[in-house]
Amino acid sequence: MRATLPLGLAGLIMSFLGCGEPPTGVLAPATPIGPPPTAVATLRGTVDLDRGTLEFAPLVPHGLPGFAPAIYGDQNVNVRLYNSPVVVDSTTTTWRWTASVGVRNMRPHPIGDEEASAAPLDTMGLFVFFVQEPTVGQPCSGCFVRIANFQGTMSFDAPQRKYFHWPERLGEMGSPLGDTTGTRHSWTFETSAGVRSFSFAVLVSAAWPAPYESRWRVEYTADALPGSAAQAWKFGGTGGNASVSGGSLLLRGRFSGLFYRRDPIAPTQDAYVHGVVRFNGGGSQPELGLILSDRAKLIAIGVGNGVVGLISNSGTFLSGTTSSLGSGAHELQLRKYAADSAVYFVDGVRRGAASYGALSPDTFTPQLSSVSFGGLPTTEGSNSTWDSVIYEIGVASP
Repeated sequence: MRATLPLGLAGLIMSFLGCGEPPTGVLAPATPIGPPPTAVATLRGTVDLDRGTLEFAPLVPHGLPGFAPAIYGDQNVNVRLYNSPVVVDSTTTTWRWTASVGVRNMRPHPIGDEEASAAPLDTMGLFVFFVQEPTVGQPCSGCFVRIANFQGTMSFDAPQRKYFHWPERLGEMGSPLGDTTGTRHSWTFETSAGVRSFSFAVLVSAAWPAPYESRWRVEYTADALPGSAAQAWKFGGTGGNASVSGGSLLLRGRFSGLFYRRDPIAPTQDAYVHGVVRFNGGGSQPELGLILSDRAKLIAIGVGNGVVGLISNSGTFLSGTTSSLGSGAHELQLRKYAADSAVYFVDGVRRGAASYGALSPDTFTPQLSSVSFGGLPTTEGSNSTWDSVIYEIGVASP
């Protein structure tokens, strides 16, 4: 049968929640920001079917002595997770527990993007990620509980954290533009029949604009096509065949085109981009690229047949910056040191550099993008395999 519990799934997540949270108007101002937190405040929520109760206990310590402002907890202080009532389907041997979850911002500034503008070029969005996966609450031999529909995995406080993502920017608490997610995500858990309770814990990751945060990180893990990934990428080019298999993005059919995001990088800002790639090509000119753009200079590395180096806006290697590249998978990292220089690394070893002034003007990247990767616009096209791409604005290295 199906049963609706008179309690909030988001209470499983952090703390005391109601069942609904419409967009709000002007409210009392939140507490000013103050110093960065020194510990992660997570709470465990537990549902008990027999007693019909929802109880909370702190998880102390979480294990993080400190953290970036964009990873935080503090239900009803920094953020509020809310939900529809929990529905339990017990008609099969595997029970399914489902509720729709939304997020409200309780900060005195917007969250979900590094830009303070209400209409950013691209949106980093909000993540709710699991720091403790569900565990059955009662002694039960062979019983299980699992998250049935998480959207992917990514590195937050640790690698391979399961998450739900809202590609939205929320205004400051009480903003007339809205401080609450416009959509709710359906969260579904599966348990073995007879489970009476389970619990888990999560944290929130949502970019804060300056001056509340000074570095912003985006990670693409190849468990989905870039256009449908959490923190989606746009595409510019003539294409080829793009597919995802076994945790890798395969660009085939003499692929020509770049996936890109428009998170602005200023000439005075540090930034880096890091990619894990395998290249199958035969041309002497650069056929695939990993690119940063600060709207003034093109900071980019290209890969040709056995060669890697910085490239110009005409798609050729910059003189004096190339080095050899063997077959197989490689970690490529490109660092931008503000308006001073660009340096690139292969498998952790510094291979080449150029002064900022020696770089080409930025007329190359599609639609004034800030970060791009994929096949360069050559007549031959290329075949490549990408395992991950990570970039960060505000620092020149991880």
